[in-house]
Amino acid sequence: MANDPFTLVVALDANNTAHGTLYIDDGETYEYKNNKYIYAKISYVPKQITYTLVNPSAQFASRAWIERIVIAGIRTAPRTARLQHGGRSTALQMTLHRGNDVLVIRKPGAPVSEDWSIQFAE
Repeated sequence: MANDPFTLVVALDANNTAHGTLYIDDGETYEYKNNKYIYAKISYVPKQITYTLVNPSAQFASRAWIERIVIAGIRTAPRTARLQHGGRSTALQMTLHRGNDVLVIRKPGAPVSEDWSIQFAE
């Protein structure tokens, strides 16, 4: 499980924003006391998703990645989405499911162990 991909579900509030966290450790030991974990803050504001490690000095070896991002409550799909990670910018595929206002970003491939962001353009 430590290296399985994740789906992030982002449920927008009345202000068209969302905030949450992701926590990962080995699930078996007390190594989190020795900074062996991943704890990230996730924020959505119009035109951007940010994923930021809360404690960058904490280290947990994981090949896990973000397989899908589901944004619920979005009424208008952005024209483009680009993953910003490690000094690179990568175009992403999106699908808007009209009728239930859900935008799905497929396979952004963002690692859970590093900071990244997604920029949207109208």
